[in-house]
Amino acid sequence: MAIRLKSSIRTISKLFLLVQVLVAPKLMAQDPEPLADENWDGAPLVSLEARTIFPLYIGAGLQLHASPQLRIGLDFGKTPGAYAEAIGSTASKVMGNSDYKPTIVAAFSDNSLYRTYVRYTFSEEMSGWAVEFGLTQISSKGEEKVSDVARVTSNGQDYRQIVNTISALGYRPYVNMRTKMLLADIMGVYQWEFPHSLNFSVGAGLAKITGAEVDLSTDVPQFDSSKLGIALLSLAESDLASGIERYGLSPILSFDVAYAF
Repeated sequence: MAIRLKSSIRTISKLFLLVQVLVAPKLMAQDPEPLADENWDGAPLVSLEARTIFPLYIGAGLQLHASPQLRIGLDFGKTPGAYAEAIGSTASKVMGNSDYKPTIVAAFSDNSLYRTYVRYTFSEEMSGWAVEFGLTQISSKGEEKVSDVARVTSNGQDYRQIVNTISALGYRPYVNMRTKMLLADIMGVYQWEFPHSLNFSVGAGLAKITGAEVDLSTDVPQFDSSKLGIALLSLAESDLASGIERYGLSPILSFDVAYAF
């Protein structure tokens, strides 16, 4: 009986050694896998965010975590009326020309926009300082008084004829204004990481309109299609676009909350 027991023990020992020989290489081969995690701080690849950049927009978007330090984002939003008033006041004060305030306000009224940006964090930690560069495309429509258009144009034309023509036909002395603008901005940002995959950041910087297109029309087809109407509205469009680019400058403040998946 003892001999059989010893034989069984020897057999079990041999099997155990055989298992070790077969399994150990596989375990050793798996050891390098965690090295890939050493190059990534564990952050998920995508974040969903709610954001406001005052006085540009309120909106929401997505962030792609390209690396622990680099994020690429896309936001969609709108400019509230109070924001449009604020950017008009700020731009006219910064540039010292209050005549352009109604034009800037009209350019940002009733709009839709999207903003793409790149954020680089100086630390590999989720919390810390960062710099952000953004480009915003804005499409808007609004209306502006003909008298406001006349104040900011520099072509020397007498716009009272437009007012008289529109008023004589029973229409309000306004023009419809459709605008497309491109803005570039730069901000310094500080971001915090919180439990439950939440991130919060604040930032401050400067935004500048780098391109603008303006399309003007009235509710009077007879005037819009006339030679005088075409000439005056075309001149006004050119002057307004130049003025928006020249005076479209504003400091900005950013606040956002992001949830990482």
